[in-house]
Amino acid sequence: MKRFCFYLFVLACVACRNKPEYTFTGELYSTEGISYRLSLQGNDTTASIVPDSCHRFSVTLPAGNIPFFNFNGVVTEKDGEKWQFSTPVYFQNSKPVKMKFVLQNQEAMIEAVDKGNRMLQEFRAYMLQSGKTFWQSSSAPGELKGKLSDFLQEAKRLIATRQPDEVLADYLNTWSLITYLEIVQNMAHHYGRQGMQLPEDLTSGLPEVPAIVDKPYWRQFYGSKILALSYLRKQARTPEEQIRLLKEQFRTPSMREALHLSILANYISEYPYSEENLIRLETLCEGVPGGEDVVHQYREKRFSVVGAPIPDVTFEDRSGNQHRLSDFKDKYLYIDLWASWCSPCCAEIPYLQKLEKSVTNPDVVFVSISLDENREAWEKKMDQLKLDGHQWIVKDGAFTDMLNVRGIPHFLLYGKDGKLMQYKAEHPSIGV
Repeated sequence: MKRFCFYLFVLACVACRNKPEYTFTGELYSTEGISYRLSLQGNDTTASIVPDSCHRFSVTLPAGNIPFFNFNGVVTEKDGEKWQFSTPVYFQNSKPVKMKFVLQNQEAMIEAVDKGNRMLQEFRAYMLQSGKTFWQSSSAPGELKGKLSDFLQEAKRLIATRQPDEVLADYLNTWSLITYLEIVQNMAHHYGRQGMQLPEDLTSGLPEVPAIVDKPYWRQFYGSKILALSYLRKQARTPEEQIRLLKEQFRTPSMREALHLSILANYISEYPYSEENLIRLETLCEGVPGGEDVVHQYREKRFSVVGAPIPDVTFEDRSGNQHRLSDFKDKYLYIDLWASWCSPCCAEIPYLQKLEKSVTNPDVVFVSISLDENREAWEKKMDQLKLDGHQWIVKDGAFTDMLNVRGIPHFLLYGKDGKLMQYKAEHPSIGV
């Protein structure tokens, strides 16, 4: 028996040692004085990339069912300006991948050793150059389909001439189709603002959205989820119908789960709080991982309804002292939600200061609550704008979630009884 257990132990060790891995190595060179943060991101795995003093890097990750990763970089120039880049990395049959990166002139030049990744880099370079040309040149609506078709034709050309395996060919084709649909979506907004419509045949002949984006590697494309949600909302009006359509037309488990949660998140934003809507949401969330959190978020939305009590949330002033809105009993509260980075918010402040001076009623209290995550930026902006009085900052995002705040500046008015009188109070620039 002991000998049998020993053999099992040896087999287990061999199995662990032979577990498939992805190995990614290479070199990275950059202009002197710049800094960067690099990572290799897969469906459920992320690794930081840190080149050594000789510009080399190497990272090993457990191999998964999805052989595609994204190599992401955030680069900071000497003057503080930032730019980003991203490129796909394909681990064909778990073979090691080696690549070379050169970061200069706000551009990432990338070379790959193996055939598959060279092909991806060729298509990436084409997409970047063609994308710049496309957006820089103005096109009449009737010319769009011909220009957009170039993205699809280039992918087909590479597949025909390079003859990659089926997995890589499918990825490349998906990349071109998603890019095509993303541009159509953006152009629709662009032309819509000018009172123009896109030709109806722009997407004729293309596969339906589920056939394009419903892939195991869907997370590798930022536009996949947005396109899928737009498709569901266009095809089905109610969240119940959208979820039914989702279950019928999407097969990838991770995508179905993510889209289901997004539909529920849209419900929170779009449906005003009521007991009836709460019961409806609870039904939609039955059996959904994370559904309980969604219901909780919606319950918190009750604070955005007229007549709701003041949320029991703690804030901090500049000195670090803690405060609650409930401290002002028997007072009217006019609350300004703002942030240092919000230009419209800052534009309202002179009018708010004028309003405060004009209101002499001691039963009215003005409170400004900053949503800044950067405390230093908040304090600097307070000095610039010469802010005084009750200036607080949120300690976490719970307050804005409870009040369902979707944009700032946002003004609230509470009565002496501590109940919400106006969820979207008049801006000072209008009332002064």
